[in-house]
Amino acid sequence: MFKKILLTIWHGILIAGAAFIMSSAWHWVQMMHKPRMWILGKILPVAGELFVIFALIYIIALLLTYKKNLALFQSIQSRLPQALFVFSFIFLSVFGKTEWQCLLGFLFFSSFVVYYFWTLFHSPIIFRAWLYFVFFFCIVGLIHYFTHYYYILDLNFKFTKAIPLLRAVSVSLFWLSAVVSLFYFGKKKCKFKTAVLILLALFWFLYIFSSSINVGVLRGGGLSFSPTALQHIEGAGNIIFTFFNTLVLIFVIMLAGLFVYLLKEFPIKFSATSTKIIVGLWLVVIILWVVTIKVVGLPGLQVANTFYQHYWGERQEVVLSQQILDKLKNQFGLTYNPDEFYVNKRERIFTDPANLLPKRFLEQRPNILIIFLEAFSSKFSDVYNSTWQGKLTPALNDFSNDPHTTTFKKYYNSSTPTITGLLSLMCSFLPPTGHEEIANNNRFTRFYLSCLPDILDKEGGYNDISYISAVNKSYAHKDSLFESAGVKKSYGTEELKPIIKENTKAWGFSDHQMFGVLPGMLQSFKSPFLVMLSTIDTHQPYDMAKDAMSFGDGKSNVLNAVYTTDDAFGKFWQWFKTSEFATNTILITVSDHAAFPTAYLQVPQYAEQEKRGEITYYDENVFMMYVPDGKLPKIIDKPSSELDVVPTLLHLLDINVPNTFDGRSIFNDREEYPNLLGMHELGLYINQIDASGKRQELYQLPANLAQTCDLTEVSSAHELTLCEYYQFYVWKRQMLEQGRLWMK
Repeated sequence: MFKKILLTIWHGILIAGAAFIMSSAWHWVQMMHKPRMWILGKILPVAGELFVIFALIYIIALLLTYKKNLALFQSIQSRLPQALFVFSFIFLSVFGKTEWQCLLGFLFFSSFVVYYFWTLFHSPIIFRAWLYFVFFFCIVGLIHYFTHYYYILDLNFKFTKAIPLLRAVSVSLFWLSAVVSLFYFGKKKCKFKTAVLILLALFWFLYIFSSSINVGVLRGGGLSFSPTALQHIEGAGNIIFTFFNTLVLIFVIMLAGLFVYLLKEFPIKFSATSTKIIVGLWLVVIILWVVTIKVVGLPGLQVANTFYQHYWGERQEVVLSQQILDKLKNQFGLTYNPDEFYVNKRERIFTDPANLLPKRFLEQRPNILIIFLEAFSSKFSDVYNSTWQGKLTPALNDFSNDPHTTTFKKYYNSSTPTITGLLSLMCSFLPPTGHEEIANNNRFTRFYLSCLPDILDKEGGYNDISYISAVNKSYAHKDSLFESAGVKKSYGTEELKPIIKENTKAWGFSDHQMFGVLPGMLQSFKSPFLVMLSTIDTHQPYDMAKDAMSFGDGKSNVLNAVYTTDDAFGKFWQWFKTSEFATNTILITVSDHAAFPTAYLQVPQYAEQEKRGEITYYDENVFMMYVPDGKLPKIIDKPSSELDVVPTLLHLLDINVPNTFDGRSIFNDREEYPNLLGMHELGLYINQIDASGKRQELYQLPANLAQTCDLTEVSSAHELTLCEYYQFYVWKRQMLEQGRLWMK
């Protein structure tokens, strides 16, 4: 009797412990900081409620055991306290704040599951199946951990670190069920056993291969593998096939071989209860998959759906409502008239001349030199950010401090990556698609966007209009795109070889190499000229330049790359200030787009901010303009974007022509529209002031919005919603394909 009392007390302690652990884990994850003593006031009441519920179940089972002597209730009564206590550790997995807490909870829980099934069935299938599960879980767990770590839109980690764990368990159990089923039906002398075995191994190889590719793409850009990513791979082989990615590929091949070896050397033996186990296993898999897909999603299925929708999905025609057109016009300054064939034609750029240039530029147009800084967010410039104490970009600091230089703050990119970022910059165009459709002249034979090179050629009397790139000029169709925009000469790796006369030191030529020959190239152009140069060293993965310099301790490749580009520009800037061009050339330094979110994982000061999903593909960028003897203010602190650069520059030059611009001149009516938009397949971005006067930022993938948005939905709210913006994105893409965004 005394032993039974002690056993009951012990069971009570286990039940109370289980209730306390569950309640603690639940409240722990909801705390923004480490819990204080007062949190006990929230933990204990919930723990008490759970204890009462569990104790009632235990007492009912206890009474039924003594009165009915039922074996089932006896089993429940004897095992329930231990089961609840061990099961409570799964809450450390589901609600843990760190990966280690999640993994610890999972190990306790999974060990209990194995022990429970062993004591229940005493079947030899258990331990062999566990071996396979561990094999699958180790591999799948790594894949889902890195997928979750790099995917910028996987915001579930704000709630728990167990997201990749839950996904890994679901997928691992699926593969385990497939293997167990294969052996089970194989013992029945199935004629197609060998074929099925080969097919299963092939599917496993394809799964880990495609998943590894997805991780590689995520590591580079923060978004999953997609048709858009495929379009950007062409011409970027030495970025895609890095040493790291090559090692991953070799590892994948080894895993495929190991899987085949396991299937051959470690067959699973079955007992009389095996059928029940297999059926139960598949039921668990189905339930777990439903829960996983509904609650946190499976990245692999999302990737597959993206490809399906891109190549085979039905496309719905959109008629843009007047309410959305009014929001775009009144709040963002975008004017579209669907009643006209050319829906975005404007008659002029500005109302009154800016009168900000010296009089000599009225007689002789100034040269224009634009430096497109690769992925140069303002966070990486001392001009905008005091984090680096003036040591990260001293050359840009000096450029900004020059009395002839104006610094534009609150300036954002309108698109990304480089090709569509430059399209936004040169043509004031909000691109509703990727570079493939836009640059493919076989599809769009009428390419009549209003672009800076073409306007300066026809209306400004500019002679040499050139674009200089460190990489192959045909990469991402830049040559055909820029030619259509009015560029007369494009320089790529091959065209620069006779000028630089060195081997390439980066992905193409490094920034030091290009800025080193830029003075000589400028002297060869006939004035007035427009010359545009894109830097390269700050392109991901940030470690390609052989002549890179170290910033600080040199541990961050991102900061090293920024410091290197700044140094290369600094050497050119020192020459420029004392050259003949200092008095007759407008020099602009501007980012082609914001840094990709994954870049911040290499910068300790911003890593946590990136992990919380607070950084997207759209951000404040660097934009500075040197105008010799100009009358511009030293700092312009008003919201603007890439769309506004060309209208602003043409306003400065007093060139007022009909156009198809989406942007506004910063010197004219830009501040009447303080809201900004960003558009590309890599994300739709809204930066707007809400009804309460607070600025809000919204961001989402078009592919994700396609699954959730009704293309006829219109909100009565003052703000533009993401679903309304997605409708505009789809509609504008239709206009692009119909040739209605061009201008005769």
